[in-house]
Amino acid sequence: MTAILTAGSSPDQDDLDQLMVIHDNWHTRRGPLASKKYIAQLIERMAQLFQCNVPDHQGLEMYFAVLSDYPEALLRQAAKTVATTHKWPRLPFPADFIAVIEDEAARTHHLIQAAALTHSILTKRRKNS
Repeated sequence: MTAILTAGSSPDQDDLDQLMVIHDNWHTRRGPLASKKYIAQLIERMAQLFQCNVPDHQGLEMYFAVLSDYPEALLRQAAKTVATTHKWPRLPFPADFIAVIEDEAARTHHLIQAAALTHSILTKRRKNS
């Protein structure tokens, strides 16, 4: 995808195809969903990082209920972002992880729309030339 990332260049069909794969991965949520075991390990690591307590059983069940709707790979990436941006000495809430996932999905979606629009405009210009 170098053409999209290089200033002044225009995306070709290979770039658009690669962006569509990224788009599909975000929007169809490919990959295994996060298991309770993975979420429990994630919460334990975050609690150690932020030097706070792990929630009780009911609190953990809420994390499981909310975060198990997302693939493990997306949660892993969101956890890295949360670990570097979370500023408070408390365990991040499920919404903190979801916000990171949704922000990245929105950026990916906008990048794909911009690339597709650019491709469409350039294709029409080439046909008219």
